[in-house]
Amino acid sequence: MSTYAGPIVDVDVHNTVASPAVLKEYLPARWQDYVSVTPPVPNTTIGLGFFTPAPPVRRRDGGPTASTYQHIREDVLEAGNVFKAILTHGIGQYPELGNHDFMLDVCRAANDWMIDTWLTLDDRLATVLVVPTQMPEEAAAEIHRLGDHPQMVGIVFSSNPLRRPLGDPIYHPIYKAAVEHGLAITTHVGVEHASVIPGGAPSSNMTATVNFAGAAGHHISSFITHGVFEKFPEAKFVLKEYGITLLPSLMWRLDAEYQRMRSESPWVKRYPSEYMREHVRLSTQPIATGPRRRDLMDYLSVIDGIDDMLLFSTDYPHSSMDDYEYAARQLPAAWHRKVFCDNACASYGWTPPPVELEQRIERSAA
Repeated sequence: MSTYAGPIVDVDVHNTVASPAVLKEYLPARWQDYVSVTPPVPNTTIGLGFFTPAPPVRRRDGGPTASTYQHIREDVLEAGNVFKAILTHGIGQYPELGNHDFMLDVCRAANDWMIDTWLTLDDRLATVLVVPTQMPEEAAAEIHRLGDHPQMVGIVFSSNPLRRPLGDPIYHPIYKAAVEHGLAITTHVGVEHASVIPGGAPSSNMTATVNFAGAAGHHISSFITHGVFEKFPEAKFVLKEYGITLLPSLMWRLDAEYQRMRSESPWVKRYPSEYMREHVRLSTQPIATGPRRRDLMDYLSVIDGIDDMLLFSTDYPHSSMDDYEYAARQLPAAWHRKVFCDNACASYGWTPPPVELEQRIERSAA
């Protein structure tokens, strides 16, 4: 049985606000009055997700998980040899709020709250900026405001109010600002809402979940065909919670369409699979397995270098989360150091812990 005792980077930890009142304190005075007298818009209340793919886990004491540092410390940071953990604002759904001016200030409030409440507590914690994606220039301004914070490692698309493919040039000012500050461009499941799920909005959690892989293919294809990686050659595109089994079939299909793609997209200079290997990273959760233990690795291993494209994630605290031990059992030992640590460090600009530290930990565990 494959185990791993080395350093871990968890790229998808869903911390939450304990209540909407937490963010209210960070809003300008006029919005504090607004949210105190205006009934919440259904499914877009501050701090609540517009779409919940799975019921949240609850702690043994009956309280909601991930709303305090104590929760994250006990359930994530102390559960393994964690080097870094990336907090994701719930899923960062605030741009779905309908009033653009209000939404912009809520995004700013969420970012300031994250810095004040979480990042001062533990240098192992990092986060991503939530930005007003339907207002690209304002989103770029927010990136310039906070993008140089040492624990800020990316931006997150967790909603897509414009319902445009994510590679569309309308979003390029956001990507330009992100690259200037060395931030990864992240999308998390939920950005799709009803916009790229075939046939419209899903009618059940199961239907939504199994279609996320197709949505990821749409996002990646859009980045390539719109020339994002040619325009911003330093860009890293990280997709979280879509699964990893989509990679071989997507690479094959895009490469098969390469000649026709170039006639539509003259800025595509290389095979799509080359862009993907260099620029695209996927979080591991959920790890789908076949009937036999070896099926997953037999399938993934047909792509050279796929072990460089995977970043470990738990998806804490969702009920579908994968813990460290489970992920280690599914992946070959030769991949562990890369997937659990080094790939994320390369994507987010961290110096990985030395191998000697890992070896001492392994000997101690033995």
